[in-house]
Order: sequence, then structure tokens, then C-alpha cells
Amino acid sequence: MTDSPLTLHRATLCSGPEYSDEMDISGVASIIGALGIGSFAGQYLIGSQQRRQLRSDVLRYLAITERTRWAGASSSDSSFQQFKDSIRELETAAIIARVPRRPLRLYIQLATAARLMSDDDVEQKDGQEEAGGINTVLGRSVRLSAAQLSRLMWSPWLARAGMKRRASAIEREVQGLDEEVVSAVDKAKQFHTYY
Repeated sequence: MTDSPLTLHRATLCSGPEYSDEMDISGVASIIGALGIGSFAGQYLIGSQQRRQLRSDVLRYLAITERTRWAGASSSDSSFQQFKDSIRELETAAIIARVPRRPLRLYIQLATAARLMSDDDVEQKDGQEEAGGINTVLGRSVRLSAAQLSRLMWSPWLARAGMKRRASAIEREVQGLDEEVVSAVDKAKQFHTYY
């Protein structure tokens, strides 16, 4: 068997200790790219980074909404318009991040009910310093609902496992409260349209 010109050419170009019969990383990357797998893996990695950014936006707007859901007598306290704006931003970020509807809707309903009750308390106490309080159990339910949303952002697939059960438990707890709270929640449901 005679050496072909191609074999001789390869032998002269690819000789030395840095060249061997074993495939290096660049060779593997070239093959993966040629098969189209590289673009898929790249898109997946870029997509996961974008999903993390979207989830962090939801967490940021959730924190803003939590801060604005309390009314107060002083001029430095957030207005109802600021609360509505924070809800709108939270909803927008949640839609883009593909947050499940039920826990988002539950949080928005409960936060809105808490804000409405806080506003009513400010009006009833006519600007007193301690004005703006809400029912303790409703406040706990809002925090549980916010925690559920937060859990969905930190570990979306694990948190989805018990999501329905946790949302149902929060809803049952709220429906078992006094009439004033249930009325505020019902009013909050009518107040806002959800996606």
C-alpha cells in the first residue's frame, strides 16, 4: 500500500506532541456544532439566564407590592395609585416569566383586600398615627401567598408540586375569617381583572 498525498500532507501538518489520535475539546465542539447540537445547547444556556432575570423581576415587583400594600396617615406613605402601579408591574413581569395564574391571582386578590382594609382603617381613625392596620389573619394569608410566589421563583419545578394544595389551604383559611375580611376579598376580586 502506498502513501497517498493526502496522508503525507496530514502527517507533515499534524505531527508533534500536541497532536495525537485522541480528540481534544475543540474537536468535540466542532463536531457538536456541525451536528446542530451546539446551537441548541447555547440557546438553552442563554434561555436559562433570561429566565432567571425574568424571575428576579417578579421578585422585585413582589417586594414593591408588599411595601405599598399598607396605607398610612403620613404623606410619605404610599398612595393607592402606587399600589395599583406595583400590581400592574408585578402582573406584567409574572406574565412574561410564565408564573402560574392561580398563585399570582390569589396573591393579588389578598394584597388588594389588605390594602382596601388598610385604607378603610386610615379613614376610620381619621389620620391617627396607628391607622392603616389590617386583620392579623388576612395579613398572614397575604404573606403566605407572597411566600408561595417567591418559592415559585426560586425553584419553579419543585414549588409547582404542592402549589395547588397550598393555594387551596390559603383560600380556605381566608374564607373562614370574619365577614369584613371575606367582603374585602370579594371586593378585591371585582376590583381587578386578571390575566
